[in-house]
Amino acid sequence: MLRRILCLLILLSIASCVAVDEKDNALLDWDIIPLNPPNPEQSQVGQLRYLGGLHIKSADERFGGLSALHWHQGRLYTVIDDGRWSSFEPIEEREMLTGIRNVEIGMLHGLQNEPLQGKANGDAESLTRKVNGEWLVGFERNHRVWRYSSLNSPAQTTGIDPVSLFGALAANNGVEALASTPTGLIACAERSNRTKPNCVQLIDDDVEKFSVTTPIALESINGKVTDADTLRSGELVLLFRGYTDEEGSGASIIVRTPDGLVNNVAVLRPPLNVDNMEGLAVHERDGRIFIYIVSDNNFSTRQRTLLMKFELIK
Repeated sequence: MLRRILCLLILLSIASCVAVDEKDNALLDWDIIPLNPPNPEQSQVGQLRYLGGLHIKSADERFGGLSALHWHQGRLYTVIDDGRWSSFEPIEEREMLTGIRNVEIGMLHGLQNEPLQGKANGDAESLTRKVNGEWLVGFERNHRVWRYSSLNSPAQTTGIDPVSLFGALAANNGVEALASTPTGLIACAERSNRTKPNCVQLIDDDVEKFSVTTPIALESINGKVTDADTLRSGELVLLFRGYTDEEGSGASIIVRTPDGLVNNVAVLRPPLNVDNMEGLAVHERDGRIFIYIVSDNNFSTRQRTLLMKFELIK
């Protein structure tokens, strides 16, 4: 999110959705960031070609909390872990990400069309759009997956019970990743696969459980799945992130084939720019695969909101 958002947060108590004037940028700005600050000429990591990134920032303490990411019709959609959603259009020059514009932000609503309030009910962590146009949003703490005809509409139940699918879930380790397929849905919980599968594929009433293992490079920082998306090929693209006080943040992107083969595409560790990466979106165009990732700053001055763009080189 986004150069022109925060001036409108005051209005959220009286409006469920607002469109942001492109010229109103007083409370939010960004810096363009290199992939590797000590070596700004670096343009590739693993199989990812870097196509620009932003450090989005604001003096307003209400800004942040971006979780999940999804590409749809030229816009990036995200949910915020206090019960809101946002979308915006990337500004790109010669394919390089240089900014954002045409921002919208709104409240997520409950089953009775009530605005979601409080961390327990509003902790939205995952987002995807189904083939039929409905949106699915996964929440943790009060673990559930709800569907929305539009992100401004009242929630509807899905019949998806994360606890039944995954077993007991810690309050802060729910369904972190949702990815639609042509015939169903993939969901992953934020936990390691050492004791139980951490992902499921749902097709009608069939449930297939499977595991994705943390890349070796993130094992020492407790890496876990935080988002996912699917390719037209049927492959699953997964984002992992991890953190420890001693080693800082790290992230990794893997591609998993339908028969379970895994390709560790890239690892982001310092000195590369990386933070608490929680959102991943895929955009396929003209036979090319573009990947956007975003970080959740948890409304903390100790973390950053980063939006980064890559091309997957196969």
